[in-house]
Amino acid sequence: MNSAHSNVQDGLKITDKINPQNSDPCSNSDRLEAVISNFISYRNNARGIFIKEAGLLKIINCTLADNIYANLEVERVDPEFDIG
Repeated sequence: MNSAHSNVQDGLKITDKINPQNSDPCSNSDRLEAVISNFISYRNNARGIFIKEAGLLKIINCTLADNIYANLEVERVDPEFDIG
């Protein structure tokens, strides 16, 4: 399990778009699912997890607590994957 705590800003900060592509020509889909799992982030001075732009992303079994600004912030979701 990975962890981040007591950072000056964010515990985990992803500034590039998360949108992995499938290079398998036999696949029915050209997109892959990105997964953040088993991550603990606490007592950071900004956010537990900050994601600038997300495509197909799952956050599974993460503990985010006691972060000053927010526990989780996603700035933009690719409209193709926005489920409202």
